[in-house]
Amino acid sequence: MMRLMIFDNRDSYTFNLVECFRKIGVDEIHIMTEDDYSPEKLLDCERIVLGPGPGLPDDHPILFDILDNVKAHQLVLGICLGHEALAIHNGGKVKQLDRVFHGDVARVTPTVSSDPIYSGMPSEFHAGLYHSWIIDEDTLPDNIGISSRSELGLIMGLQHKQLPQYGFQFHPESYRTQDGLLLLRNWYNLI
Repeated sequence: MMRLMIFDNRDSYTFNLVECFRKIGVDEIHIMTEDDYSPEKLLDCERIVLGPGPGLPDDHPILFDILDNVKAHQLVLGICLGHEALAIHNGGKVKQLDRVFHGDVARVTPTVSSDPIYSGMPSEFHAGLYHSWIIDEDTLPDNIGISSRSELGLIMGLQHKQLPQYGFQFHPESYRTQDGLLLLRNWYNLI
């Protein structure tokens, strides 16, 4: 069984993620693109990362096909574009921000101090942002919970309430994110 699959939305940050997971001791990492994607290949994955990428989730329909085909025991993490895809897949929407956050830093606060994905993190930490769209909180479905927010009140993290599916709007692999490796390790070790 494949330990970790990272879906590459043709984004250079994918390789930063690969390096981060290698640093925390993951040695079996498969990078999948739309060219070699098939639902059958997902069956071999214990953990799936829906990586960042350009544009909007609707520009990457394979993200929704992946989410349609993951099983309840598979651990999923959406980062930026992948995070937005998780919300849309469950019935939410995204909206364009008044400004672009590219290389900016947000102060992020977990909403539940006992959330294991934020275990060992400070009560407020800095996170690198590279986005101009955000999940529209007014459209967030009941089965998705907010796990963290920025100092502007924007959703920075989410979690499915019934499935092991998580999302970060920020980039844990960014050098601008405080303890990003710890966040990735926490997620990886959830199952």
